[in-house]
Amino acid sequence: MKTQFSHCIVVLAVMCLLAATAVHADFDLVGKIPAPLSACGTPRYVMGLASDGEHLFVATDCMGASYVYLISPVTGAIVAAAEFNHNVPGCPNDHPHLRSAAYDYDSMYYWVGDKPRDLIALTWIDAESIEIMCSFGSNQIKMPNGLVYGGNQKLLVIDQVEFTLVEAMTDGTVLNIYGLPGIPSPSGLAIYGDNLFVLSRDEATVYEMTRQADLVEVHSLGDAFYGCCGGEEPCLQAATFHDNLLYVGGNSDSISIFAFCDSGIVIPEGDSVAVGIPGELELTFESVVDSGLLYIDETMGEDPCPVPPGVQLYPEFYEVEASAFFDFVVEVAIIDSTLPESVPDERIRVFTRPSGPCGIWRDATVDYVETIETLKISRRTRSEDDEFSWFAIADDARRPADIVHLKFDYLRGHINSGVDSIPAGGFEQILAAVDAAEDAYCKGKPRAAESMLGHMETIVRDTPSIPHTYDPDNPGTNLAGRIISRAHTLAFSLRYSSDTAMMSTAVVLPDVIYFNLPGRLLSAIVEIPEGLDAFDVDAGCVYMEGMAKCLPGSLSVADHDGDGEPEVRAVFLQGDVEGAFGEEGPTTVEITCFIDGYEVHATADVEVVMPEAWIYASGELVGGQVSTVTWHDFGCGTPDNYTLFFSEDAGVSWQLVRELIGARQYDWTVPDIDTDEGMLKVTCHDAGGALHAAYSGLLTITSTAGVSDNVDETFRLVLSPNPTCAGLNIEFASPRSQEVALDVYSVRGELVKMLFRGRMEGGVGQLQWRGDNGSGHRVSPGTYFVVFRTGTRTITEKVIIQR
Repeated sequence: MKTQFSHCIVVLAVMCLLAATAVHADFDLVGKIPAPLSACGTPRYVMGLASDGEHLFVATDCMGASYVYLISPVTGAIVAAAEFNHNVPGCPNDHPHLRSAAYDYDSMYYWVGDKPRDLIALTWIDAESIEIMCSFGSNQIKMPNGLVYGGNQKLLVIDQVEFTLVEAMTDGTVLNIYGLPGIPSPSGLAIYGDNLFVLSRDEATVYEMTRQADLVEVHSLGDAFYGCCGGEEPCLQAATFHDNLLYVGGNSDSISIFAFCDSGIVIPEGDSVAVGIPGELELTFESVVDSGLLYIDETMGEDPCPVPPGVQLYPEFYEVEASAFFDFVVEVAIIDSTLPESVPDERIRVFTRPSGPCGIWRDATVDYVETIETLKISRRTRSEDDEFSWFAIADDARRPADIVHLKFDYLRGHINSGVDSIPAGGFEQILAAVDAAEDAYCKGKPRAAESMLGHMETIVRDTPSIPHTYDPDNPGTNLAGRIISRAHTLAFSLRYSSDTAMMSTAVVLPDVIYFNLPGRLLSAIVEIPEGLDAFDVDAGCVYMEGMAKCLPGSLSVADHDGDGEPEVRAVFLQGDVEGAFGEEGPTTVEITCFIDGYEVHATADVEVVMPEAWIYASGELVGGQVSTVTWHDFGCGTPDNYTLFFSEDAGVSWQLVRELIGARQYDWTVPDIDTDEGMLKVTCHDAGGALHAAYSGLLTITSTAGVSDNVDETFRLVLSPNPTCAGLNIEFASPRSQEVALDVYSVRGELVKMLFRGRMEGGVGQLQWRGDNGSGHRVSPGTYFVVFRTGTRTITEKVIIQR
């Protein structure tokens, strides 16, 4: 049998970085896409551009109206479009004049800058409508012509009137103002790594500068924009980076695309790649950008090293020895394939492992290129890795979600292995981006996860202290290549994992939700679709409404509803999801989780009660004492038929206290019980017979049997020092004797170590966590959660472990 192996090794992002940091070449025009200006009259402008990782967000200013769009960065096709008609403070008779756009990858909001100095956050409801989330105006920003999101809830704004760069928080707080270094008519603003790129409206020029407005380099865009206004001006208005390409728009029917790196990259001398075929031949490419075509007449037979469960390797093995360690691509074509016809094309992967005694086989596929149906079968797949010796074609039948979590772990492992080479701030930013990506994936948003991985790659690529190139005296030091390579193959798996969604049903208790009660717990019981195993639920990926993660340690699998089948039960804080509740009345709540590796969406109906008025009572009460309860009139006029109810379980059940109360207050004898979820309700009927209600907040009641003069009655959890590189001191307090639990969880919700389980007398307790897991081994650096629980209350505090 003769097998053809096409071996192509090219330098991608890493070499692009070398050009970006060492040789500041001009941008090259590489393409154009149509601008979404069909709804505009004349004049018409693309005023704002931003990338959410999947689409371009476009803000336009037209004659008499403004519009926002999501478009394809490849074709320009419109994915979503809406007229922007946000009321402008101080300009009631004028329509908005959009000047700029940005994308907040942390909150997933789209931002626009408006001519009267407003900055406005919005989100897409559907393909034809948007919702304004928040806005602010500042006297320190006269005209926000350029806008980008800088991470950590910070916006960077170009003020075209004052010629300044303004750094502001997303709540409107202005942090810093920097003068621009002689940029004529500054307009659009883009961000790449830690550097900013400012367009000059009147020149075909891009000014690269730091976040403190220190000029780094000046780049030319050539004549791509000259004459588009009907004159000699270039008319640049908006810019953004997407997939390492610069998109520029203005008063033109097209959005132009520029390459950041030219093709004249000089590869360092001495780099080469050798491909060895045992007993057959050895061929060395003198440059890593060269390629060759090999015909191999014999294979190496079965590999003795084990493969992951669910993966079937095929006998096309080749030993590849690389003397240069780069972020490179291998493109493989199989002709006269021996793969069974039953193997789906989408499951074909390239697996690699290092040489030596049974290194780990890993899926390193970044793209499935094509399948050609002829007399012979040719399958091509691209694999990306920085260092390997063995690779093989395989059928990967593992569950997509399992692969995604495994690759997240691989990625974090590479990042943690280079902690000494990454600046502390950059290390935290990189891990935070990875955590945010996994969080987005767990919420059923794989495309958003890809966008956050792209943000992480940008940080890695543009941090010079992270090793980027091969060092002959220290092989394997290409840390940036390893991290970026792992991120690319993870992004590939994210795309394939998005097609496994299954629907189910759920019950949320209590099914009546009283809006705006702090600390309320919601318990969701999820029915499992047939064919899935409830006990294989992923504890780190259970969310309600894509917003609230279930409380660590709250997940349980049992026959919760008595139907003879196990269900998944998770507990959430109501306050975390109140933003998803609509007007008073029934609403649908969605729970997303992964079971058996499959994405499951379950829905439940709940009743939302928006109180008309509030009852005023002390928040912490002692059983047997008298507390005066008061309330205002709430729609019943001045009746003498108020009725008072009490609940010891936050409104799940109610007990009558008194009917026909003729005043808007009542001296209530507090029941002698222990509860953290006491609640009061007052009802009355108006003249038409309609029922109205007022509610108290949650009340803490302590039985007289539990009262002691020597007990600290606060419920708290205090961690110090934080961050820590050694031990963590933990102080926790309970107001009375009760069963408590103190545990440490990972960011995925996995139990790391049980610190304490048992009965605690009222008062303060202390212990120390030495940064180890349940087996006594030290945990990896990163973010962890310490959770203190009683039967009714939970406190969670974050701790950062440094090494």
